[in-house]
Amino acid sequence: MKTGVAWRDVVAEMLGSGWLLICGCGTAVLAAGFPVLGVGFMGIALAFGAAMVTAGLATGRRPLAFFTPVLATGMLVSGDLSLSGWVVCVLAQVAGSLAGAALLWLMVRDIPTFDVHMGFSSNGYGPLSPGGFSLASVALAEALMAGFSVLMVLRTGSTGNAVMVAGGCIALTVLVTVTLDNAAVSPARSTAVAVFAGGEWLSQLWLFWVAPLAGAVVGGGVYRLLRAPCVTRPGAGKQ
Repeated sequence: MKTGVAWRDVVAEMLGSGWLLICGCGTAVLAAGFPVLGVGFMGIALAFGAAMVTAGLATGRRPLAFFTPVLATGMLVSGDLSLSGWVVCVLAQVAGSLAGAALLWLMVRDIPTFDVHMGFSSNGYGPLSPGGFSLASVALAEALMAGFSVLMVLRTGSTGNAVMVAGGCIALTVLVTVTLDNAAVSPARSTAVAVFAGGEWLSQLWLFWVAPLAGAVVGGGVYRLLRAPCVTRPGAGKQ
């Protein structure tokens, strides 16, 4: 288990989380439905995935907590991150995401048609869901995608390939959940944009912590079970 978090790890988590928000949510706000020709859902998914990969490679091929509380929680449960490390990393991720949201807001605030209270790429269920999906549907999707993402990334091991898998998982998660809840991806990113959008967006934020982190706990637990060494019974294999 990792017991300490260096200041470089904290800075990396902040920068990576901010980059993830600016690229992913920035694409959703500025380019997804641009008049006549926009990048659409595929473009948003690609932006989130590419942001994870580029940030991960730039900060050492395998970030300490992968810029999202989902993967940090999975690592905590699996034993790859200490509780104190988890707290520091999650706080850094939220702070970095808030900074990224602030910079994005400064970029788009002067657009005549922009209204931050219309969502600002925030996540929601029921009337705030792009497709009108219920709380139960959104919760299931968030938990399911988080659990599988944790399992896939942790099973990759400590190599640089983990960053590529994390990017792929985020891109696929966006494609699955974008019409359900506007693609939550990370509780840190959900918090940052909801703070700016306010109102009902902020009141529904709890789900985008509870559901994905619950899924991450399950994913981390399954990984830990799969990683446990097999115990051979005396006499096994003898005829």
